[in-house]
Order: sequence, then structure tokens, then C-alpha cells
Amino acid sequence: MHGNAFEPIQIPTWVWDRDESRERLKNRDVAGLFNLAVKYAGASQTRISAATGIAQGRISELMRGQRQVADLEVFERVATGLGLPDHARMLLGLAPLDIASPSGDNDDEHQEQIAELTARIEMAAAVDQPMVMILTTDTNNLRLLDRRLGSVAIAEKMRAQISQIRRAHHHAVRPGIRAQLAHILAETESLAGWQAINTGALNDAWTHYENAKAAAREADTPAVLAYVCAEQAYVLMDLGRQGFGSGRSSL
Repeated sequence: MHGNAFEPIQIPTWVWDRDESRERLKNRDVAGLFNLAVKYAGASQTRISAATGIAQGRISELMRGQRQVADLEVFERVATGLGLPDHARMLLGLAPLDIASPSGDNDDEHQEQIAELTARIEMAAAVDQPMVMILTTDTNNLRLLDRRLGSVAIAEKMRAQISQIRRAHHHAVRPGIRAQLAHILAETESLAGWQAINTGALNDAWTHYENAKAAAREADTPAVLAYVCAEQAYVLMDLGRQGFGSGRSSL
């Protein structure tokens, strides 16, 4: 039975203990997780959309492999909407809802999380000044390619670049390097926001600009922050909401 579109999705707990499910969680395979909801809970795309707060059109694109998820907030919505138990949330890279330390059958998952986090922090620690310069050059090259080829032609490269910078920044612990990564992230997210405006994906554009502003604030670069806010105002203009942008705190 598919159930009402607004009924909670209830996937049997044992599903998350299957090797197939664990691999999908570790790989953050959102399309695969949605397919589990279809297979074991009889959930339709409409029901998944209602449960996760993700537009049905986006659900369809994700399930067809035409779109990827990168934002932590979206993974959180997926986990909540599909009712992931804590050990499954941890495999997906999210914090458990129960703050008590995992025990019993979940010890292995807990150790895997520790090992994975340690590896990511160590990998981020390897980012040095030359690597920062390479990432900066890559973003500048993408900006040039965008002007010559258009955003559609470099969409995959942009997603890969943002993902790489986000991972490095998220786990960076050295203040100087972290600030520089935040600066690059702000520049790259801003470029992605402008590309999204050009393709009419205004919701994506807004998200990119919000990410860019957060990164610019962390990097303490007022000029970049002002530039990002100015570009984000174009989203409001395209929505016919120019008045919403008045006032210093509106963006």
C-alpha cells in the first residue's frame, strides 16, 4: 500500500542493517535511499517529497541521477523524512538524535564513524598553501570557462569543485588555512549562484549565496560579502521582490 501522501514513511529497522543499505548510507546515495523507501515502505515520489520537504521535481531528478545532494541540511531532511535510526544517521555522516553513546550492536558503526572522521581531518590537514593556490586557480579557471562555454557545459566540474572545497574546509583545523578555504568557498559558491540564476534555478541560487555569505563572514572578507549580497539581490529581482532587499540586514 502506498498510503496517504502525508503519512510518515516507515521503513523497517532491519532494512538499515542490510549490507546494501549500509553501502548506500556510507556513499550518501540519496537516490538509493529513496529507492529503499519505495521498495520497503511503498512510498511514492509525492510521499517522499512531503516527508522530506524536497520538491517532487527534485525528487524525480535525484532518483534519475540527474542531480546530486551536497548540502548537509538536505541530508538531514532526508534522514528525518525517511525515519533513519541513529546508527543509520551516523553512517550517513549525521549526528545521532540520541546523544547517548552508541552501544551494543552499534559499536561497529561508532568505530567506523570515528575512523572516518579521523581520516577526513587528517586529509584536510594535508591542505597547505600550494594546495590553496591550486584550488583558487581551479575556481578562476571555472569562471573563465563559464564565460566561454556557459554554465551548463561545466556543471559537473562546478559541483566537483564545490564538493572538494567544502570537504577540505569542513574538516580544516588550522585557522590560517581554514580562513583561506572559506574565502575560496565564498568565491566558488557565489559563482555557482550566478550560474543558477542564469539557468533559472533561483532556489539553488539562493542556497549558494547563503553558503557564500556564511563562508565570507568566516573568512572575514567584507568586500566578498558585499559582492555576494549584491549578486543575491538579483534573485529577489527575478522574483519581483526588489523591495525585500532594502535595509542593511535584509540579506
